[in-house]
Amino acid sequence: MSALSLSRDVAWFDRRHSLIDLPVLPTGGQHLSRSAQRYEIHAPLERVFSEYLAAPPAAVWPADRITFRFGVAPGTRERIGPKAPWPGLAVGTKLFADLAVVPFGQRLRIMVGVVVTRIEPLFEIRYDYLQGAVTRGWNSMRFCALASGRTQVDHVSHYRGTAALHRALMPLLQPVLHVGFVDALHANMKEQIERGGVA
Repeated sequence: MSALSLSRDVAWFDRRHSLIDLPVLPTGGQHLSRSAQRYEIHAPLERVFSEYLAAPPAAVWPADRITFRFGVAPGTRERIGPKAPWPGLAVGTKLFADLAVVPFGQRLRIMVGVVVTRIEPLFEIRYDYLQGAVTRGWNSMRFCALASGRTQVDHVSHYRGTAALHRALMPLLQPVLHVGFVDALHANMKEQIERGGVA
């Protein structure tokens, strides 16, 4: 699998690259595919947005799909592991994880590296893929207060495979891997926020 550049996890990259220095993958004006999901959380906008910023990845990312390895706060080179106190998201925060490819599980894992590129208070959190990821593009989570006192979260992904093989597999992998991960992430956030809080 590694010969196909698919089973390259964080450890594989860590032996060959300075992960902390990886740049954002440029899109270069290429056409990007798009997917969108919508969620509703029974809590006010201010609380929901602050919880999304503060939530430790290891606590809310779906453990059966993705393993959070470490994060790096802006302006530092110190790795923040899954059991360390989490400082919250800020523009420039980098996150590294291994994505399990269903149904291969432990036998096929892909490094996912992203950096937070935009935070607009009470409106948007955006992160872009770093070099080494199997896709280029970005994800945007936009938040909107509803008249009912609930909060709507729209998660929009713009993506394109980094190689011909990746692009050929995208129609199969995107619904299973990425959409499944996004659904599980927001379901975890919803459950924990409505139960009393994440952080």
